[in-house]
Amino acid sequence: MTHTDRHTAHRSSRPATEDESRRRTIVKIKLFSMPAKNRKPGFETLEADVNAWLADHPNIVIEHTNDVSQPSATWSHLVLAVWYSEQ
Repeated sequence: MTHTDRHTAHRSSRPATEDESRRRTIVKIKLFSMPAKNRKPGFETLEADVNAWLADHPNIVIEHTNDVSQPSATWSHLVLAVWYSEQ
């Protein structure tokens, strides 16, 4: 498909495909953070925080997640980044 074909296809009157709609979706980031206690991760607490947030926002669609913390003997915080969109 040439550049002109893509431009014309974008302006056509056909409905956008799901893939095209996703590309136009605005993605936001929510960060969850908590201190690690005694160098032990508090995954249960972090999971509870994420689940509570999702329960309060049922229109959230998670696009991607990433843990920012690097496992080591000196963990001080757990950080989870959630990329999401709203329906």
